[in-house]
Amino acid sequence: MGPFETLGGSKTVVLSYTFLRKYIIENAASWTGSSSTTVQLQRSTDGSSWTTVATLSPTGNITSQDGFGEFEPGHITITNSGSVTYTDNTAATSNLYFRANMTARAVPTINSTIQYVEVDSQRTAVVSTEP
Repeated sequence: MGPFETLGGSKTVVLSYTFLRKYIIENAASWTGSSSTTVQLQRSTDGSSWTTVATLSPTGNITSQDGFGEFEPGHITITNSGSVTYTDNTAATSNLYFRANMTARAVPTINSTIQYVEVDSQRTAVVSTEP
């Protein structure tokens, strides 16, 4: 986000991340690996040189229900979310930028027979407030 102007005071910046994927499966729920993500909150005063000021590394969660064939499917749901707050005390009043930079994401390998992916969603938000 940016460039934007501030009053030069302390700014609170929140980076949030949410990932959701739901597989509809036909047989026993089985997967290998886990879900994890690394997202950096980066700051710039010129829009081209970026400095990492905070890192978010949420670990995901996996839930499942076995399926019993094509007409009695189960599911595997992968979620991963979190947030990090950074306080920026820089006196800069103009040309301030923040961005989210995803540097890594891993999702488990699904070993079950997949009918289809029902939900596949990923969201990142950066919000800055200055009292």
